[in-house]
Amino acid sequence: MSSRYLVLVFLCLGQFAAGLTWYNYSAVLPLLQKEWSLSGTQAGVVLSAFQAGYVLAVIISGLLSDKFGGRKVFVFSAIETSLMGLAFGLFAKDFASAAVIRGLAGLGQGGLYVPGMKLLSEWFPPGERGKSLGIYTSALIASYAGALYVAAPVASAYGWHWAIWLTSIWGLPSAALVFFLVKESTRPKSAVANSTPPMLSFISLLRKILLQKPLCLLNIGYMSHMWELYGFYGWIGPFVVAVTLRQGFTAESALVYGNTMAATAMLMGVASPVLGGFMSDKMGRTKTVMMVLLVSAACSFSTGWLMTLPLYAFLSVVLVYGFFVVMDSPVFKAGLSELVAPECLGAALGVQSFLGFGITILSPALFGLVLDVTNPGIAGEFQVWGWSFGLLGLGALIGPVAMYFLRRLSESLKMAGGKK
Repeated sequence: MSSRYLVLVFLCLGQFAAGLTWYNYSAVLPLLQKEWSLSGTQAGVVLSAFQAGYVLAVIISGLLSDKFGGRKVFVFSAIETSLMGLAFGLFAKDFASAAVIRGLAGLGQGGLYVPGMKLLSEWFPPGERGKSLGIYTSALIASYAGALYVAAPVASAYGWHWAIWLTSIWGLPSAALVFFLVKESTRPKSAVANSTPPMLSFISLLRKILLQKPLCLLNIGYMSHMWELYGFYGWIGPFVVAVTLRQGFTAESALVYGNTMAATAMLMGVASPVLGGFMSDKMGRTKTVMMVLLVSAACSFSTGWLMTLPLYAFLSVVLVYGFFVVMDSPVFKAGLSELVAPECLGAALGVQSFLGFGITILSPALFGLVLDVTNPGIAGEFQVWGWSFGLLGLGALIGPVAMYFLRRLSESLKMAGGKK
């Protein structure tokens, strides 16, 4: 196996292990809502606190990756997010403490994904970049699902503290794995991009990404995708638990089986980013994004209203939703890597992630707020979910519009070898 594929394998393993901290909170949220008397809005704010921590760290991690290399940043961040995850199980006692500790855990997560993408973008040439970033994204998605698979039955049997600890500890061996087994690319920078302009200052880079029309449209599409995706990931577990409760499961069974079904829906997204990256290499970046976002938006508008369907039919819809909602994730990264200079790639990825994850600070919290508004007087066991999921679909519809305008620009020919 060539060096670049070994790097891909080890980074995927490291990202999976350290990423288990991300959604272990969602797996135990039904228990915490009862124990701490959390409203939908408060539960969503704790979800958003993690996203906020991520956003605060992500640009800095991109800049540090350009200066010191992605490997060192990844290792430090894996240790930090693991320790903060363990601290949640020890010290989180209510809404305020949970929000603070989850925000600190998010800081560590902000130093994992972007440095890993920078490493892979330097190892893989443009013709293989969409596929490699898709595989790496799949490892992250698998960690989301893994947290629900593991945490829910552990929480049901031993309590939520043990569930959090068992899914947070793995960031430490992840750091060791990447530190000892992952190497920085030795390929010349000119081999990973079509042009090599002079190093841009950070202010110039921000101006380029935020104001240059092609990059602006690409990032608007990414923000649209992220609005829907992380609203889905944050709430799909509690939603399916609510469905199983409504269909007659006991509280303990609903926690386990509901989260297992939600995790399976997340797991559908392990294969789809690989397919999305491959499709974008063959069909073009913008065309792939437009197709995928229209399907996922349709799922957002419909899924929340289907709670009374037979369970097998409901699960089928949720599985389709989980497949398409993440399918276009690597396409935005691959497109960005083809539009910016290689020496600025880490910072550019950080800025794009800052914008994308910045919008995810709002979507989980607003999702919970809409739950409170449409379920007045109900604490925890919500019965109406359609309006909240519809809010995610509205955001997803902005992406295809941005991609349509991006296709009309000559700069889009730089992506996917001219396939746009």
